[in-house]
Amino acid sequence: MGISMGKRIAVFSTAWNAELIGEFLRGMSRRARETGNSLYIFNNYGGFHGEKEYNDCEYNIFELALKSNFDGAVIISNNIASRERVVKLVGQLKERNIPCISVEQEIDGVCMLGTDNYAAMSDVVEHLIEVHKCRVFNYIGGPAANMEAMQRRQAFCGRYITVLKNLLPFSFNLTSENHCPRRSDTIICGMKPITHMISVFAVYFKRLTSEKIVL
Repeated sequence: MGISMGKRIAVFSTAWNAELIGEFLRGMSRRARETGNSLYIFNNYGGFHGEKEYNDCEYNIFELALKSNFDGAVIISNNIASRERVVKLVGQLKERNIPCISVEQEIDGVCMLGTDNYAAMSDVVEHLIEVHKCRVFNYIGGPAANMEAMQRRQAFCGRYITVLKNLLPFSFNLTSENHCPRRSDTIICGMKPITHMISVFAVYFKRLTSEKIVL
């Protein structure tokens, strides 16, 4: 009697955010063990702030994965700085008839597992305005090219103006993670990584009072 072999799943990502990728991999590894399947992780250190030539060299590890046969693939696409490279990878997997899932980014022709960032941020803004009566906001977002950050920023601007248009005075200020916001009654952090939020809180701790709300 032959031994039943589990599925071979390739995982593609970069390690610019160790906390984020770590949580994904721990969860996926646990589930793979429970179901008798195997993960093959192809990770690199291409990032948002490196030179293009450096990142291109790092992404070459994906080519190594494509030399093997896999039953499926998971692309942690929001953790890969180059959307162009993600789209290329999806095409390469399709050519080999390898089904794949994209995490947190919509890619044509690929199933996506992710968060509705626009709806979630809209709900947050409406709650702060209507329940906590906040009026002056500082919105501190993450990398401008990050898809999730862009969706949250768009939702913040759209929902803020819609809800407050008849409640004067109101104002808001948009900043990146590297700029100092002005005084406000509310600070919203537009990125999920806890380390980012902690760093923002630490920098501005002395400027916050008990009435301030930090997300």
